[in-house]
Amino acid sequence: MLRTLAALCLTLAALPARAETFDVLLGDRLIGTMESRADLLRTVLDNTPFGIADGETVATLGRVQADDGAVVSQYYFRNDERTVSVLFADDGSVRQTEILPQSEATEMSDPARYPADVRDPVGVVHGMVTAGGCPAPFRQYDGRRVAEGRIVAERRDGDTVACDLDYRVVAGPGHASPLGLRQIAATLTYQGGALSSIAIRAAGFTLTIRRQ
Repeated sequence: MLRTLAALCLTLAALPARAETFDVLLGDRLIGTMESRADLLRTVLDNTPFGIADGETVATLGRVQADDGAVVSQYYFRNDERTVSVLFADDGSVRQTEILPQSEATEMSDPARYPADVRDPVGVVHGMVTAGGCPAPFRQYDGRRVAEGRIVAERRDGDTVACDLDYRVVAGPGHASPLGLRQIAATLTYQGGALSSIAIRAAGFTLTIRRQ
């Protein structure tokens, strides 16, 4: 559950000089860190209660050549449960999805169900980090599900902007089996144009991603 929420907090652009690094907190307890770049989303949890969700989740984004010679973007995700590879065309369509073990695949991993006009999670999160203010709506595909996010409220106080995000799974399974979470609320806070925190609320938990 905790690893799933942290991964939610898991577009090619020029690589920034350094990664944006955040602490991950469950309530007031520091449980790990998150690192975001244009080509990388890494979450390391090492202090979860009783170690139940400790581990590393890594997602990368790069340009590769598909079997037909076309140059596409590859989203590659791994944790201790599965590996996922998704090839995205530049028009937002999905070219290929591969998941190991195959038991982790879902109906949305089937080529007949590939969605259109979607983005990868690495780009979505990095877009939030670098938006400078409330981000644009997004439609995300991670190889197993399609989710949509949009800002439903915005509050300003001087140079601080708080953006309430509504995140919903619209196709495929919910997050955190067996809970099957299909809707998650989050508040993104920007100070002086920089993302300072993301507070994620679901199933009675509040997980905070806070800039170091």
